[in-house]
Amino acid sequence: MDLSDSNSISFESIVTIEDDNDERSNQAVKSTPKLNYPKRIRTNKEKAANARLNYHRLPIEKKKEKNQKRAEAYRRKKEMMEKLLATPINECTPEMVKTLKEYMLQQQRRSENGKKRYAKMSPDERKVYNSKRRKYDKKKVVEEDDES
Repeated sequence: MDLSDSNSISFESIVTIEDDNDERSNQAVKSTPKLNYPKRIRTNKEKAANARLNYHRLPIEKKKEKNQKRAEAYRRKKEMMEKLLATPINECTPEMVKTLKEYMLQQQRRSENGKKRYAKMSPDERKVYNSKRRKYDKKKVVEEDDES
């Protein structure tokens, strides 16, 4: 078929030429092997380090917002768990029991890790840690007295 001769080209022939080209391009795509590189698995330590770096790079206003959101989410979760713990067992649904079990396991792991961390501390580090705890507890008692 001669493309320079406009009388010899019909619309149908153009469509079939385009269809042929599409089929060839699809075949070309299918024939190229897809390279599967092994996906890099990031460890929790790497993720935590990256999160720390990203946090430290944030401007002060963004840090305050992030801390505020995190504190609010923590308060909401704590209130929800207190409500769940206050509900009688006979009124608990299976989902509530499941969340309570998860929460209790999380608390257990947290306390075990804290005990291990404290056991690893030197006597000087323990003194500093205990003094900070005492200051926090005194501050907490004063705040509770102000509220009542």
